[in-house]
Amino acid sequence: IGPHNDNVILWKATPGDASTNPDGGFVGSYVNFIDVTKTYRFSVWMKKTNSVSGTSYFGTFGRNEDQEHTILNLDGTVNANPYFWLGDLPELDKWYLVVGYVHSADYTSTVKLGGVYDGVTGFKVADATSDLKLSPNSTRFLTRAFLYQDANLDDRQYFYEPRIDIVNGSEPSLEELLNDTSNLNVNSESLWNAEGNTIFYEDGSVGIGTNTVPDGYSFAVAGNTSINGTILATDRISIGTSEDDPGYALTVKGKVHVQEVKVDLLGAIAPDYVFTKEYDLNTLEEVQVYIDQEGHLPNIPSAKEMEREGLHVKQMSLKLLEKIEELTLYTIAQEKAIKEQKEVNDTLLKRLEKLETLLEK
Repeated sequence: IGPHNDNVILWKATPGDASTNPDGGFVGSYVNFIDVTKTYRFSVWMKKTNSVSGTSYFGTFGRNEDQEHTILNLDGTVNANPYFWLGDLPELDKWYLVVGYVHSADYTSTVKLGGVYDGVTGFKVADATSDLKLSPNSTRFLTRAFLYQDANLDDRQYFYEPRIDIVNGSEPSLEELLNDTSNLNVNSESLWNAEGNTIFYEDGSVGIGTNTVPDGYSFAVAGNTSINGTILATDRISIGTSEDDPGYALTVKGKVHVQEVKVDLLGAIAPDYVFTKEYDLNTLEEVQVYIDQEGHLPNIPSAKEMEREGLHVKQMSLKLLEKIEELTLYTIAQEKAIKEQKEVNDTLLKRLEKLETLLEK
């Protein structure tokens, strides 16, 4: 059974004895006539069973026409034994997608993009050991993966679907490699269902960035949430868009239908401060002057700001509540003034009635 719950052909590494020798894996054929101006993404699925003895490896080899090593570290030094990642997978008996990058010869960054991705959540759970780059005279490379130095004879290391993709915008996204939505319905016990391009989840709850969903809620997000925004990172979910706008755990381009939404304050202050003696409540005259000058209420974004920045639901809800509480104070003050004016009017009316009575005599 492969990472997408379907029957597939796997490679299997089996320790041959209790020594610390190589225990199995694969070395692919060379890919010839590579383009040194391109970046290439290498990937393979891995799963380890039984114990954490030994070490898992995923890497490459590169040569030129003179049979010289042509895979470089990001600092430009030659790497004669290049690996994208080596170590222990985070959990036993679980599939992980291991990803590495060989960048173009003119690549100058030292940022590592590769890593290990959880096959269930899609989250990046470990960074790459290293990213690599091509030398200007590189002509070919290959992909390879191993289990090594495993002395436990009951251990098994499985490999699936090694691939190399040119990073040019037409390659499958990591989300597509991780999700493989074509196989969502293969496992009859799966909670996810698919109809055309729509996937849905009928039983249980969904958490993004958290494994805790409060009782009574179907959906929980740890972090900011953007509507009509975007996210591409693997610890986030993007629906209906693939644009990049980091900082949000969930992005939905389109309408969202929910029964109830709960938003945690997370350090924000509820505006009951309006009712404290220290609060400096503007007079209505001051509010009128501000509106005449600025064209909107104090402490509320202008129409242009909202069009440019969008509406932040928590922030705007608190600001609107602040305005409601201020209006309540204005209403109370007006009610008090009306009552006082009524008492004055009643007193004047009684005096007027007495005066009319005296005049009639």
